[in-house]
Amino acid sequence: MTTTEQDPELQKYFESLQDTFMSEGWKFLLEDFTGAEESIRDIIQCKDDKDLYYRKGQLDVIGRLLAFETSIKNSYEDFLNDSGV
Repeated sequence: MTTTEQDPELQKYFESLQDTFMSEGWKFLLEDFTGAEESIRDIIQCKDDKDLYYRKGQLDVIGRLLAFETSIKNSYEDFLNDSGV
């Protein structure tokens, strides 16, 4: 029995995310966050250290979101390789 047969929910999870990544809405979301990332990186505008750390947290979240698609695609490839597909 292959991994995909053993875990159909995980297969559905990956396929649903693949559909999301192909949507126009996902592309708009990435564009918006890429633009936001560029303006947040402008640390000259920081008022104090609290603002700097706040921006650092924002950049961490945005970075995770921007890398999410690649991370899921790599996990899906590993899943398929483990299943022998």
